[in-house]
Amino acid sequence: MAEQGQQWLTPEVAVFMGVPLFEGISEDAIRALALAAEEDVYPAGQVIFREGEHGDRLCVIGDGEVEVVKGLGTEREVVLAKLGSRDFFGEMSLVEGRPRSASIRASRASVVYTLTNHAIGRFSRFWPEFHSTIIFNIAAGLSRRLREIDRAVVQKG
Repeated sequence: MAEQGQQWLTPEVAVFMGVPLFEGISEDAIRALALAAEEDVYPAGQVIFREGEHGDRLCVIGDGEVEVVKGLGTEREVVLAKLGSRDFFGEMSLVEGRPRSASIRASRASVVYTLTNHAIGRFSRFWPEFHSTIIFNIAAGLSRRLREIDRAVVQKG
């Protein structure tokens, strides 16, 4: 969509249209997802997810920056990654149904759009073809992140 046309979009639709997770999905389907999203604002330093918690939502960063952290609040705390505007997180728990593998902390004030498992399930009933696209895009995103980790490990070694 042309930049000029985006001025008429709600903030969440404009963000969702630029998220790689939703690449290949129609504008109507993106609008439906954006309508189902809840907006939250987190100040710098606030924990959004905690490692080990049950995961029941996927998040898209509208503005700001978050850190992916292992061992939050311990001597062994490690920041694994920083994610910014139009990045997403929380997808692993949705795919696996397992507890969160890391904590997420706002490193700057951040606007985050949340899609619950329930909202995504409802979306899949109305837009099954696009639900498959999202799952494929999650797999591609996880693969990209794994390659980045592999590269970082090799550079340290």
